[in-house]
Amino acid sequence: MNIQTLNKSIENYIISLSYKSYREYFDVFIEQLSLEWKDYYEDIGKYIQEIKATRNLLLHNNLIVNEQYLESAGIEKRAKPEGDKLSVQYDYVLFSIKLIIKFEKLLKNKISEKYKEYTKINANKRLWEFLFKSPVMPFDDYWEYDEKSDHIIAFKKGKHEGALSGSETALLGLWRTHFAGSGYDHLKHFHIRRFDNVNREKVLFFLSIAHKFNFE
Repeated sequence: MNIQTLNKSIENYIISLSYKSYREYFDVFIEQLSLEWKDYYEDIGKYIQEIKATRNLLLHNNLIVNEQYLESAGIEKRAKPEGDKLSVQYDYVLFSIKLIIKFEKLLKNKISEKYKEYTKINANKRLWEFLFKSPVMPFDDYWEYDEKSDHIIAFKKGKHEGALSGSETALLGLWRTHFAGSGYDHLKHFHIRRFDNVNREKVLFFLSIAHKFNFE
């Protein structure tokens, strides 16, 4: 399956979810992200379910209660008989805004905690460790970075850079070129045949992901 077909399949899958109930949609969302949120519906989910149903009723039926609202609003539905007009007053709007902000913060914290190791800096470090096994090539000797902003700032000359092997020097130049468009001095004698089998595979893997890898 090529990337275009995969993207189309993902898009179709997400669109199909929009026709499911709020709970089904949210359960799939939590499952896909591998999050734990057992008290979600009892805490705030039941209210957000009703807010979503009210939003749909406002947009599509001028707040006149219909069967769709009664079925989708859940246990916190604010009207029972069809034909009633739902009230959307200041207090309800303020409550809804505060609840959605609370939901956003809680969700962000859960995602951040679950995937706190999945940063650009850590991705760069792991790729670096894959390419360079030498004890004289620690990542911190060659890069300036800011963990708070998750940003690689600049490269720097390593303490033992002058003692690197030919293949290490070429790989370093290849990385720097993709980071900043420089590093050409290390690539003067670059040729794939100069690498042994192990390093040749590293070069080919690096080049296969370089177009989409975030080096910054």
